[in-house]
Amino acid sequence: MLVAEGKLDARIAFDPWGYDYDFASGVLLIAEAGGRVTNIGSTTYDYRNTNFIAANPVIFEELTKGPDAIFPL
Repeated sequence: MLVAEGKLDARIAFDPWGYDYDFASGVLLIAEAGGRVTNIGSTTYDYRNTNFIAANPVIFEELTKGPDAIFPL
């Protein structure tokens, strides 16, 4: 919710507590607000995998592209 509102730049969820349906609505909100959401190590989002990166487009590129990428795709 905070990423979708622009109050938080990104959320990286690695092995989070919860079920796939706990994250689905937030992912939809972020995508509809213009953010990017993918699973870690993937270029797409699969709701059955709860490891994900959610961010605004600028921060998402910084996290996933270039030589300093934390999570290169």
